[in-house]
Amino acid sequence: MPTQNEIESLVLATIRDLNRDWQLDTLRDPRAETPLWGESGGLDSMGLVILIAELEARINEQYGCAVVLADDAAMSRTRSPFRRVDMLCAFCRSALKEREANE
Repeated sequence: MPTQNEIESLVLATIRDLNRDWQLDTLRDPRAETPLWGESGGLDSMGLVILIAELEARINEQYGCAVVLADDAAMSRTRSPFRRVDMLCAFCRSALKEREANE
């Protein structure tokens, strides 16, 4: 099971890589508290979909574990796990834990 720091590194690297094309000022130097989506986030819905798909692919590649981050449970939460980097990191780790528990 990857540590929270390892997940955060993966998420931040993914955001930096994608932002080379997006060129969003809000994501130029992402940190744990950086807003991603919602009122103050820099991503629109298509950007969020691209980020989620890329994260799922990188998690699978890095940890050999296929996870689905954009499921009904995630999308129906009152506080979206996609609002800030730290929330997304915690959600990724939770998805990996759940996947591991079900194997």
